Amino acid sequence: MQLSLQFFLQMLTSTTKLTSQECDAILSLTGTREELPSHTTFVDQGSTLESVCLVVEGLCGRLEPAKEERQQITGLYVKGDIPDLYGVYIPNANESFIALCPSSILRIRHSSIRKIINEHPGIAEAITRYLLIYAATTSVWLVNLGARDAASRISHFFCETALRLRAEEGNAFSFPLRITQTQLSEIVGLSAVHVNRSLKSLREAELVSFMSGRVHVLDWQGLVKAAGFDPAYLRHQGKQLRFAPA
Repeated sequence: MQLSLQFFLQMLTSTTKLTSQECDAILSLTGTREELPSHTTFVDQGSTLESVCLVVEGLCGRLEPAKEERQQITGLYVKGDIPDLYGVYIPNANESFIALCPSSILRIRHSSIRKIINEHPGIAEAITRYLLIYAATTSVWLVNLGARDAASRISHFFCETALRLRAEEGNAFSFPLRITQTQLSEIVGLSAVHVNRSLKSLREAELVSFMSGRVHVLDWQGLVKAAGFDPAYLRHQGKQLRFAPA
């Protein structure tokens, strides 16, 4: 739990300078840990929120309700993320959140978050920036669905996730991504058949392969180009580095 709070703190301090007291206040947060089997919904759309959920282990997704037996995953959350942090200000869940693989969360009461916000203006500023980046990422996901072809959508998702999971630097590397092809199809808004075909084309182009819950990046610069990926919107997340397009 402490490590996840440290990841969350790193996200905040990369955009906002916090004092040592403010950092200590964030790291002192406590809550109730929950173990979530895959596909478990831990926040229901329409529910009243009394706590936020810090991702401790695994991967979680923001989920739109199924329509005609098809659902859409509209956000991905990794260790250190708090997907429902907006609930501190608006305690009504606008969407559902689900564990995409076996995961752990820490439920931290809103009162605890409000206390450190009220006592530390720097934390309030940092959380505001965090929520703005949250909104910017959602906007980029919408563009990905509406303006890119299948292979580019998948490439863009892999590029973003590599940075957010702090993948190794270099032009060839790999990182774990414990989702199924069906879940990938729900993220990029394509049929499972279309996703399978697009993954095959990316593998044949020697850009990337995805199998057994792991992404193998074969040519990072080529993948960035295929995706039209610009990491500026992520700002604090991942390594802001040599992963920028050439």
